[in-house]
Amino acid sequence: MKNKYKIYVLGVILVGAFAFGYYTFIQEKHEIDKNGEIGEAVITKVYYLSKRGYFVNYEYTIENKDYSGSQEFFKGNDPKVGQRYKIKYSTTTPKYSRILFSELIEVGK
Repeated sequence: MKNKYKIYVLGVILVGAFAFGYYTFIQEKHEIDKNGEIGEAVITKVYYLSKRGYFVNYEYTIENKDYSGSQEFFKGNDPKVGQRYKIKYSTTTPKYSRILFSELIEVGK
């Protein structure tokens, strides 16, 4: 009986964690879509997580405050450390952002 209870509790915790993560993702996406502004970010790290995919870390500055983000990308994009991309961020919550991989900023522009 104790094992069934442990499995039940673990299941509730996992479902709760998933629901919280999904809610946070939807809230962030809505915030960016509603109050979005275009900015610039620089890629600071490109890496692969087994069974999850390719990711980048990036940094950007809004009103003299530094922020960072992490985002998954698909292999065809091939971002490199040091490259600059346009991002869309929330003007009300600037820590919410997403990188626009189709908007590479060419050096010298």
